[in-house]
Amino acid sequence: MSDSTLQKYAHIRKEYSKLFEKRYKGIRIYTNEYIFKKLSEQFYLAPRTIENIVFYRVSCYPKENK
Repeated sequence: MSDSTLQKYAHIRKEYSKLFEKRYKGIRIYTNEYIFKKLSEQFYLAPRTIENIVFYRVSCYPKENK
């Protein structure tokens, strides 16, 4: 996987953390569903793809040729 892709994934995770940590009187403001939708619009990816990136469900390592 290229460095630019890894940087994009790191940026997506950082943005997710910012929105996830926003609280009002101790209660989270945004749901995960909202955050995934918001980030999908920002990064032009499907919400499910954003979810997979945030929870490290995407492979960040190249496949070995056997």
